[in-house]
Amino acid sequence: MEEIIKLAEKGNFQVRHFETWQEYMEDSAKRLFQNGNVTDGFLTALVEREKKYPTGLQTMSIAAALPHAEFQYVKTELIDITVFEKPVLFHQMDEPEQEIKVEAAFMLLLKEPHAHLKALQELMQLFQSEHFPEIRAVREKKGLLNLLKEVEPC
Repeated sequence: MEEIIKLAEKGNFQVRHFETWQEYMEDSAKRLFQNGNVTDGFLTALVEREKKYPTGLQTMSIAAALPHAEFQYVKTELIDITVFEKPVLFHQMDEPEQEIKVEAAFMLLLKEPHAHLKALQELMQLFQSEHFPEIRAVREKKGLLNLLKEVEPC
């Protein structure tokens, strides 16, 4: 979890209500742009990528999403984590015509392909962890970081 913890420390954590995945992405992209983390064009790239390659994923416990855009839009490497107050419908990664109710989104902002692979491997460890469902009760970044530190490497 070393890479994910490092990225989460630099990123934002929020518990929010959104009606749609588009509303969530618009809100997140706007905030990330205002904070200087992404370049202009990030939102469009993010939405287009989600439409073409959906990121909803049913894990062993709860559904999550892994939205991201191409590396050229990223200025600051981080992970932006949102726990939804009410599940948000995303199209499923492995069955794009199917929708699933996502409870947490992990927006990856990475510049290097190798970092992307390492981060995804660690996220898969998190998703397989018995601790992952506890994310629904987390309300602040400190609690999130503590949860990530509990996950045992596979």
